[in-house]
Amino acid sequence: ELRSDLLSRFHGEEVALRALVHLPRGWYDEPERDWPLFLFVSGFGATFEGFRSVDWPAPPLSGEDYVVVY
Repeated sequence: ELRSDLLSRFHGEEVALRALVHLPRGWYDEPERDWPLFLFVSGFGATFEGFRSVDWPAPPLSGEDYVVVY
């Protein structure tokens, strides 16, 4: 969770954005590896409950492991 200064100023109240980071198998075994990144950007109003059906850890995409940020 991260406070957004821009959105907080715009709305006149505290606004925080949350993200979910989905790490691939092998993340801790290969700390020096450059991992591909997949960003999933939803609209405002999305919830973490909407991501409960996601496989953990991230399944390979086209046969390659990657990091996903929701």
